[in-house]
Amino acid sequence: LPYPPVCLDIGATASNTATITVSLAASSNAARWNVLASQIECNTNYLAPAGCAMYLTGVTGSWSMYGYKEGTTTTEHLWNQNYKVCIRRESGYCSIRHTAQSSTSFDLSSAANADTAISVSGATCYADFIGIPGGSLDGNPETRDRYCGGALGFTSPGVPVSQAIITKMVPFEVTVHSDGTETGSATPYGVALNYQQLAC
Repeated sequence: LPYPPVCLDIGATASNTATITVSLAASSNAARWNVLASQIECNTNYLAPAGCAMYLTGVTGSWSMYGYKEGTTTTEHLWNQNYKVCIRRESGYCSIRHTAQSSTSFDLSSAANADTAISVSGATCYADFIGIPGGSLDGNPETRDRYCGGALGFTSPGVPVSQAIITKMVPFEVTVHSDGTETGSATPYGVALNYQQLAC
């Protein structure tokens, strides 16, 4: 699959339903999709935990924001997103390291929806951000939970080249949040990350 699947918990009874609605611009009448929908039994060991829009397994892996297009830096990320990416903690692993997939795979607006070329972390990231609970350069305090800007980074002042962010907080998860506005010519294009679980 070109994108990670969307996990949607609709409940355990036959009366629960889900509806998918696609809103198109007037000029997109030629758009086409192939959608595969699969139901998963309630008690399987690979069922995503409640609240997880993406559920990844394995010691290493990668993921990107919905709508992210590798190698494209002029297409803005999707607005009004708020979901969680969950990574199953594998046996014998106690922390996880997140890194940008490439030098151009992290770009989210920072304070007041302004675009910036350097990393920003902490409370300044409130419009668009990814959340890595308990994140730092080594997984130890001082930690920050929010990351935005033109690179993934922890240090202050920000850096123009992404840094690895490690967390020891479980369950392993990353929150994706974007609001519905951008400033002027800003076109932040989103995030694509790799992860690697680290042995205890």
